Amino acid sequence: MKIRLTTLVLAMTLGVLLAASAFAQQTGVTYHLYHYEAGSWVEYGPADAFPAGGDQPGTNLWRYTYELCNVGFSTGLRELDVFFNSDNALCATLSAAAGPTDWTTTQVGPFAPDNNWRMRFRTLVTAARVAQGACDSDFSVDFTWVCPTLPGSQNYDAIGSTGSDAGVTAPAGPVPTEATTWGRVKALYR
Repeated sequence: MKIRLTTLVLAMTLGVLLAASAFAQQTGVTYHLYHYEAGSWVEYGPADAFPAGGDQPGTNLWRYTYELCNVGFSTGLRELDVFFNSDNALCATLSAAAGPTDWTTTQVGPFAPDNNWRMRFRTLVTAARVAQGACDSDFSVDFTWVCPTLPGSQNYDAIGSTGSDAGVTAPAGPVPTEATTWGRVKALYR
């Protein structure tokens, strides 16, 4: 009886550990948010006050820079999608985007009537992928902003050859939390 009970407990523990590892965070994306002021980029954090004119034409240019880290994709990450206007409000309009060498940038959307769009960074060059255990911080999106609050966290999808990982970007410092995101759910139906 003790052997069967021990075997059952070990089997259940192994099952829980395998299930947990299947849902383990595979990627991390952190961002820095900047506003263009008087000829230079000024960094803003989530607790900072909204700058005067930050939503007015001519003074409403913003930039996100992203650091993409590959935690668990052994074949490397080949795509990063970051979502804008996921709250269905038309606040952000693409101005420019840049990615690492050998990566392309493509705007997908906006989709009416929700106004949401995503910036897709993708590489077809195996050597340019973000390797497991490595990070790349050469991703940026410039956009104009017309809402009277700071741009917030964004949903993202990071894609490797063996699967994908969805989450929410976080300011530099904290670790992003893995979640099923509204932007990801919308992307499945586009």
